[in-house]
Amino acid sequence: MSLQLPNGCHIGKMSVYPSNWEAPGADPSFDWYIHYRFHSPELKERFPKGYPVHVKGMNDIKGVTERRRITRGLLENEKMNLLKGYNPFEGRMMETNELEISPLAGFGSALKRAFILLPETGTKRKIKNALVHIELAIQQLGYAMTAIGEIRRHHLEVLLLKVGKNKELEYRELGEQSRAYSKKTRKSRRSKTKPIPDRWGPEAFNSYRAYLQMLFEQLRKVGASEVKPVDDIKKRKGTKKLREGINQDELDRINAYLKPNFYTFWRLIHLFFPSGCRETEFMGIQPEHVDLPGQRFRVLVKKGAGAWEWKWKTITRSALPLWEEILAEAKPGQFLFSKNLRPGPVRISARQLTIRWRWHVKEKLGINKDFYELKHSFTTKVVTMALRKIDEATKVASAVNSHTSTAMNKQVYDLEAGERLHRELKDI
Repeated sequence: MSLQLPNGCHIGKMSVYPSNWEAPGADPSFDWYIHYRFHSPELKERFPKGYPVHVKGMNDIKGVTERRRITRGLLENEKMNLLKGYNPFEGRMMETNELEISPLAGFGSALKRAFILLPETGTKRKIKNALVHIELAIQQLGYAMTAIGEIRRHHLEVLLLKVGKNKELEYRELGEQSRAYSKKTRKSRRSKTKPIPDRWGPEAFNSYRAYLQMLFEQLRKVGASEVKPVDDIKKRKGTKKLREGINQDELDRINAYLKPNFYTFWRLIHLFFPSGCRETEFMGIQPEHVDLPGQRFRVLVKKGAGAWEWKWKTITRSALPLWEEILAEAKPGQFLFSKNLRPGPVRISARQLTIRWRWHVKEKLGINKDFYELKHSFTTKVVTMALRKIDEATKVASAVNSHTSTAMNKQVYDLEAGERLHRELKDI
């Protein structure tokens, strides 16, 4: 199997002579050596089959056991140096620039380096997981050595098809195992059994398409690809999921279980759901971001093109006592939700909320609703009541101004619309 290296280089299979060097009958009476072929864009014409490399250094050792140990160390050392940019033809470490990707770089290697250039976001973490499946498909299709500058739409169409087939195979292999969990095993937080993977459908296809689109945008910026092959791949249409929400009986069960047993999680839920925030935004709140007298707090919101913006959010009257409680526990500069969902110096991942919801609500209570379903239920119920009053007043104002709709009044004439909404939400 080939190994992708910096600067568009790669090596073929790295082997040891004699081939039985790890077998009981290995003979240390003659010289051993490591051998492989080094491929570089600059050496393509001179060495079309790759520059042959031989590595010695183990032959002063006469004992076969010790010689094997030294040989294994030399193998690992050679691989490590190659990955750092060592060029065996030049006999020196070559400088690498992560901001430059050659159009001659292999497909798989180029995608990995494009990934490094992506901004640090929650989406980047999803792309990292997706790259595992993308890289496997690239190897299976024999695209690893195809120059990134030569990749076109049809390569990516076949790649997505292969990823889909692999994912479906994984689903079939792990699905039965996961569905056969005993209740005893499911109660364990530390279960090593893999969960059922997502099926490959329009939603997954469109996500992987978007990930490739973002990676190729980075490749285009650094001149590795002059085309936009992903743009020509059409999105797939799927069936929009119907959000059922969580009914009052389910909500009562959640409250009755979490409040006495996992109070900090229960508290976070009742602070989060009326907030109108995303999980990642909410987990970054610090005491200095909260204005209790004004019943509001601010969060850093990700906007388009990598920009960030501070936004004020309303603290509802029902959640105000919990905000007062958690602020009393927090010190300046701490995050309100750190280890064990209490104030602390370290910001924890928003993924912790989803994990806890799965453990406590889905598995223990048997409520097969997602974390966001409760937010939608709460938001639909309480915000609609407040907005109805605002909407009726807006219609009256629009009639006064002879407008056929309320849009102009909200955007232009009603200069206090945002502040009025904030006042209404505070009383919920």
